[in-house]
Amino acid sequence: MTDISALEAYAGQLSEAAAKATTSAETQRQIVNGDALTDVLTESGPVPTLAKQAVLAQAKVTEALEEVASQLAGSMTFTTTAKGLLATQPGGLFGVLSASDKEYVLIYENVAGVAVPTGKGYPSASSVQALDSDFRKVVTSGSKPELLVSLTDKFGSPTWLQAESDGGGPSEHSKILLRKGMPGLPEIGDVPGTGVSIQDEFGRKTWLQTSSEDGGPTPFATECIRTALALSPVVETTYVAEGDSMTASAYGGGVPYPVTLAALLGQTVTNVALSGTGSTEISIRAGGVVPLLTIPGGVIPATTAAVSVTWDVGDVYVGTGQPARVYTGKVRGVPCTLRYDSTTGLVTLARTTAGAELPVASPIPFIVDIPHMGKRHIVWSGRNDYPKSIAYAPIDRLLARLEQEGAEYLLVSVCNKTSEAAGSAGYLEIAALNLQLLKRAPRAYVDMRGRMIREGLALAGLTATAADTLAISEDRIPPALFDDGLHFNAAGRLACAHIIYDELVLRNMA
Repeated sequence: MTDISALEAYAGQLSEAAAKATTSAETQRQIVNGDALTDVLTESGPVPTLAKQAVLAQAKVTEALEEVASQLAGSMTFTTTAKGLLATQPGGLFGVLSASDKEYVLIYENVAGVAVPTGKGYPSASSVQALDSDFRKVVTSGSKPELLVSLTDKFGSPTWLQAESDGGGPSEHSKILLRKGMPGLPEIGDVPGTGVSIQDEFGRKTWLQTSSEDGGPTPFATECIRTALALSPVVETTYVAEGDSMTASAYGGGVPYPVTLAALLGQTVTNVALSGTGSTEISIRAGGVVPLLTIPGGVIPATTAAVSVTWDVGDVYVGTGQPARVYTGKVRGVPCTLRYDSTTGLVTLARTTAGAELPVASPIPFIVDIPHMGKRHIVWSGRNDYPKSIAYAPIDRLLARLEQEGAEYLLVSVCNKTSEAAGSAGYLEIAALNLQLLKRAPRAYVDMRGRMIREGLALAGLTATAADTLAISEDRIPPALFDDGLHFNAAGRLACAHIIYDELVLRNMA
């Protein structure tokens, strides 16, 4: 006969074993599936989850790497950024370029660094140690206060690819090697694209560029070289910026936006804009509006003496105190200069060179010389016209002239100033003019006003203030982008240049 008490004891043991198994299984589940912050309590004490163990292990590896880097570069630390691997230390940054099996060190702002295999995250301790000698060579050979960028080989020897801190042009070392390697700097043909281009954090390019075709300098790089060596430029203008002070000025410091745009494009942008001009004069300079002259006596004199004439375009100035305007062009094929003085209202005509007296009928057209016709034009006009409705006709004639010549162009919208909030008279005039411009050239129209409101702060790297937020709610450009409530400051012009660049890229014009 079975002892009942023994069976009961055995059953108790089985129940206890089952409970322990359940507890053990739950503990294991927590260790395997727990988060990276948890320790699981076991009979032997707390045990970190697998996720936490991985984090701790990675931390140890990172700590070891940082210790090695610290031994080599003092306070240098390694970080991964959107632009790739960078090493930072007080005073600047350095990055790494790789070309096939060669590694090059970029030195920014007098800071040198070790070459690190591109695209492999943090360098291994062994790779940092192996490059220690190269690192020291780079420090002694490439790091100079006057250099913004210096490209060296993996042995630390500087190449001709160096840019000065002041202006980004070639260094003295670069000039020596350029004169030695390219006597006279022969002219180059069209280059289809850019291979390597070194630029700053705002996307502005330096002269350190290579052609994707043959590795040689791009047209922009060649022009920079020729300027630095005081040689005659051979690269023709590609872009022309036309307009008033929105294009010509540099309020609040910095440079006019076409200078920044040229750096973004890596090509020449000629700024022919003049402050204080309305749409009529802008169109005259671009060949859209053709002044009709009335010449007293119906004769162009044989000499180069200036004679008083009248024209049909009226007062083309905005405000007072503007300098006299001088236009070069032709009357019946005779080269002449036309001068307008806003102070006196006097218009004079003078032959460029003496010749035979030429009888003419009045009125007669004065055909302005247009040296940049056929290039890519950026037209920004209308801000200085009051009322804004008078701006459309001369802008239309300017665009018609460009279209007649087959020239590509962008047409930039007029921007409202700080005092022109939604619903105001000025705002409504600008909205009406911009709508006309949009309908006139929908494929070329650039909504500068809208994009500066929506994107300007971000493009300039600024955070909105309360005043900026209020302006945006009133369909106005944020005041942080203005110098005087009308003209952009340096940050505003940076954003403006990026918008123009983006619009050119969108239309395959960059």
